[in-house]
Amino acid sequence: GWYVLGLFRKKIGLAGKELAEQISGLGVEDNVILIDQDAAPSASFATMPMYYNMAAVTLSVPSWDGGPTTILEAMACHSPLVLSDIPENREWIINDKNGYLVTPGDEVALAEAIVKMLDQPKWLEESFRLNREAVALKAEYVASMSYVEKIYLKLSNSNN
Repeated sequence: GWYVLGLFRKKIGLAGKELAEQISGLGVEDNVILIDQDAAPSASFATMPMYYNMAAVTLSVPSWDGGPTTILEAMACHSPLVLSDIPENREWIINDKNGYLVTPGDEVALAEAIVKMLDQPKWLEESFRLNREAVALKAEYVASMSYVEKIYLKLSNSNN
């Protein structure tokens, strides 16, 4: 079967009860996993890799996003991505190369991107490789700090 992972916080957007009602109304409750991050904050660290790996696709389609944490986690776990076409996501995703970017609120484009993505197994494998490389290069703390240190040393040596 396939699964859609839904992360939510009661303070932001729809509460879990409202989401569950919408999911039930669509008849897909057996294929959706909802995690209330306020009630189960440990899910973010202990079990999230399992959920990302179970997900057929990771969707994140808000009209703004303060940071790419969810996106980076999904990228590292080889979860296919369909995201809002907003500046924060364009830093990580090249449309139709390692994920799909859609205009927030465009449900048709969202559905088309999901179908297109899941219908291309070779594309998915290549996107997984590209995403893992991007996370390793640009997002891992140790690698990032090593890179910053090299730049710092180069700059400090050039001033001597």
